[in-house]
Amino acid sequence: MKLTDIFVSELRNFNADDYKRPRRVLILEDDPDTGRLLNEIISSEGCRVTLIDSADRAVELVEKTIPFTRIFVDLNLPVGPSGAVAIRRIRDRLPDAPITIITGFVSPELEAAAKEHNCDILQKGTFLPEDIKDIVRQSK
Repeated sequence: MKLTDIFVSELRNFNADDYKRPRRVLILEDDPDTGRLLNEIISSEGCRVTLIDSADRAVELVEKTIPFTRIFVDLNLPVGPSGAVAIRRIRDRLPDAPITIITGFVSPELEAAAKEHNCDILQKGTFLPEDIKDIVRQSK
């Protein structure tokens, strides 16, 4: 068999999906149970997950690493800047970053602010694993 025949055969069998980078997801969440749950659900979709509890660290990772295909942000962080500050700082650098807000309380004001900043919202205690999977599947 000639080298060109081998090459043509390899091209016919080429599947770009086999060479895609895995989706990378950042989770900014201070509650260990919620963080583990999200990590488990998102990892089951074949994503690489980075779970952290610091807004400053989240912004640093977004600035210095390969782009995340989705960022989940808890708004209420007990130490350091809030999740809202993290979102603002991420948006300053990456206006189109796909962000999902995780919060225990959803108000009309929060919904309006999320819409204004092009963020999805998940309310703690009400979402199903399939809701998380759907968001991750829509991320590119």
